Amino acid sequence: MPVSEVAEARNLYLSRYANGKYWVDFDDFSFYRMDVVDDYRVGGFGVMGWVSASEYYSGQPYSLADTATDIIQHMNVDQGRALVLLARAFAGIESREVTMTVRAVASQRIVSASLGPKDKVAKLLQS
Repeated sequence: MPVSEVAEARNLYLSRYANGKYWVDFDDFSFYRMDVVDDYRVGGFGVMGWVSASEYYSGQPYSLADTATDIIQHMNVDQGRALVLLARAFAGIESREVTMTVRAVASQRIVSASLGPKDKVAKLLQS
């Protein structure tokens, strides 16, 4: 990366990763620019594929990326009874405890929500 662009990259990095202030100025920390030619994504079991450079550069971040962890934590901590009822009603899973997980694969435009006990998971939604 050209020296003239490092300050801007540093500011962007620190705006996203505040704890980076502890290491961003170390001698072995650097900023790099990638010129993507193509990209192969592996998003989980059976979800993979090539992403062209034009798709990569025009892609948008997952709209809930900044809040997904908080949403899932809220559902698992505060809405446990509702998750048990959803698992029973929509997936036929009988369990006293249900955990919600969400997976987003931007390159495949897939968002899935799964819930269930550790040994039995049901996919509730896939867009």
